[in-house]
Amino acid sequence: MDRQRIKFPYGRCEIEIEIPSENFIGVLKSIDPPGVDDQRAEIDRSLKEPIGTETMGRMVSPGDKIALIISDKSRPVPNNVIVASLLDVLEKEKVARRNIKIIVALGMHQKMSENEIISMLGADIVKSYDVRNHDCFDKDGLTFIGSTPDGTKVKINNLVAEADFVISTGYIEPHEFAGFTGGRKSILPGVSGIEAIKWNHRIGMLENRNAKPGILDNNPIHEDMLNACGMVGLDYIVNVVLNSRNEIARCFSGDYKKAHEAGVAFF
Repeated sequence: MDRQRIKFPYGRCEIEIEIPSENFIGVLKSIDPPGVDDQRAEIDRSLKEPIGTETMGRMVSPGDKIALIISDKSRPVPNNVIVASLLDVLEKEKVARRNIKIIVALGMHQKMSENEIISMLGADIVKSYDVRNHDCFDKDGLTFIGSTPDGTKVKINNLVAEADFVISTGYIEPHEFAGFTGGRKSILPGVSGIEAIKWNHRIGMLENRNAKPGILDNNPIHEDMLNACGMVGLDYIVNVVLNSRNEIARCFSGDYKKAHEAGVAFF
């Protein structure tokens, strides 16, 4: 019997399965956009053309405390390039390095080692800036902001709560229950406390018919995340859409809702 071999990505590897040819209809492939020629140039372009906000340089002041929230190792975000661009803007605006805190948005994920962070950001950034893992279980490291209309008690990383200006990085792709990754997810679950994460991810929410990949309208998990973002005050995002080779196809910067929606539309 003829059989078709199909490969699936699995973590950093691939798995292969065999399907009888008589049962194999075909492979449905999405459109795979080309990667940009220059990742740094694309990010810089996006920072100069923000969606729904002024340029970041006009929004920050030299004395501001900055919380820069970055995706962790579980996401293929080119943080080294994005963070370098953002830090250059902050330096031009004369924001002191001691006032910039870089927080790895772990949510409930495993803590990253120093070597992993260096691999992700580069040794120069790690040596020059205060980079920390978020800990959703550290009660002393969290500040209660308030409750969302859905009842999520939002406790947020102290460094984010104390910041004058909050920035986050991320990437946009379909998510199994939040509709899409990126945008508001850097706050909830990214730098939130364990109770907020569990309440947002509870069974009643997951069973909602709109808590599905690719759906944002009337998705209660997405809406709860947006409400948490509004309470915390996420001032600026830099999100990318990647192709199948994890190359940047397009970068979207600006308002956490409008820039994210533009990225979703592009996807």
